[in-house]
Amino acid sequence: MAWFCPRCKRPEAVAHVENPDGLHPFPCLFCDCSTLFGPELGTREASGVCATPRCGGVVTEVFGYDGVGRLAGVDRRGCPHCGSLRIVDSGL
Repeated sequence: MAWFCPRCKRPEAVAHVENPDGLHPFPCLFCDCSTLFGPELGTREASGVCATPRCGGVVTEVFGYDGVGRLAGVDRRGCPHCGSLRIVDSGL
């Protein structure tokens, strides 16, 4: 599984492992951004272009952080136009 990078906005650039111990993100391979820590009690968003032909919408991921800034969860929100969770293949 991978997430969009919230810094360089590259789709599928931030990889992670999720297991019983929690979320374990790896730095982006393109800009070295890490989503492990972020704004305290805040969120970050990143988007990718929807893969549905002639749609023109975006798929968004919302990174949620706990009170000390550690990544608490990521929610992928489907395209508001067609509901798809797929993004345009970036060739990665």
